[in-house]
Amino acid sequence: MLRRLFKISRISISAIWKSINILLMAFLIFAAYCGYINPDKLAYPQLINLIFPLCVAGAICMTIINLFFNRYLTLAWILAITACGGPILTFSPLNFTAQNEIGKNTDKYFSLLTYNVFDFQNTKQINSKDNNNQTASYIISDSADIVCIQECGTFIQSPTRSEKKQSDSIKSLYPFMSGTGKHVTKMVLSKYSVKNIPVSHPKWGSGSYQACWVELPALDKPLLLINCHLQSFRLTPGEKSVYREMAANEHATRSNLKEVKSQIKDKLIPALRLHAAQARSIAAFIDSINAENVIVCGDFNDVCGSYAYRYLRNRCNLADAYSQTAFGPTATYNDSKLYFHIDQVLYRGSFKAKSIRRGNIPSSDHYPLTTLFEINK
Repeated sequence: MLRRLFKISRISISAIWKSINILLMAFLIFAAYCGYINPDKLAYPQLINLIFPLCVAGAICMTIINLFFNRYLTLAWILAITACGGPILTFSPLNFTAQNEIGKNTDKYFSLLTYNVFDFQNTKQINSKDNNNQTASYIISDSADIVCIQECGTFIQSPTRSEKKQSDSIKSLYPFMSGTGKHVTKMVLSKYSVKNIPVSHPKWGSGSYQACWVELPALDKPLLLINCHLQSFRLTPGEKSVYREMAANEHATRSNLKEVKSQIKDKLIPALRLHAAQARSIAAFIDSINAENVIVCGDFNDVCGSYAYRYLRNRCNLADAYSQTAFGPTATYNDSKLYFHIDQVLYRGSFKAKSIRRGNIPSSDHYPLTTLFEINK
């Protein structure tokens, strides 16, 4: 009798375990491809897309665990992970020959830095030996040929007395600028001639983009450069701390869950829908210009694999500089322990990304990204 009960219990546990694994595999595959779902029709899958890297980490753990319990399930997990190969390699590419070639400086190459500088604030209050602004110091030392800045503030155009020396150094290094004027939030700094392109788009709250032509001597045709800052989620420090506490603690309180539910409804979902509208607007603008050489970069406030990211890439035939040249995953946002890769560099034309480097300076809530491009002559 006991043996029979034990056998029934064992069969039941095995069935439950298999069911759990199958459900988790289905969730993994859904998380990998839910970025194709239009958030105007169904927005919640975009939230699942945000945690896809965590789903992959969980899938690897389940694969290892099943080595000791059920090797058929191990094989099934391997097949499920393989089915998600494309989305996985987008956020965690495996370019084994990736090299840091940023230092190359010939007519055949040009470099581009994209950086949300957070108004040149020192968010971590890190002291500098020379009392200089660390974000500005990074831009000067990086010396990229083109710099796309988001949340630029007044540091460059209307510096204080203590900021003037570094501001003048930036202006000397970059004689050509686009996005000057009162209340600008984005700027393009360039060592080459820049011509601003007027852009008309709806008022999307904090989301917007600027466009300009950059005349690179080695390119036969001018470069259409689009500097983006898509809609922010506008989470306050207190709201971010709720997510941080939930990540740190195994058991979320009822008040935590209630607050997160409210934030998803009031802030995250509307922002994700705006990302889709902004991506469609940028794609339509690129189509109207019909430029051969295009770079779209900046703070997307959305991960690679999202609807906005996929729409822009597919509609405009753009390549991802990170997935083409990097090795492994990265995070470009660093505030409140919310680590996401939300700064992107997409492009097409008679040049190719050769390497990409993420700076580790923590003065802003974003890390800078510098990409080296090789011109195809």
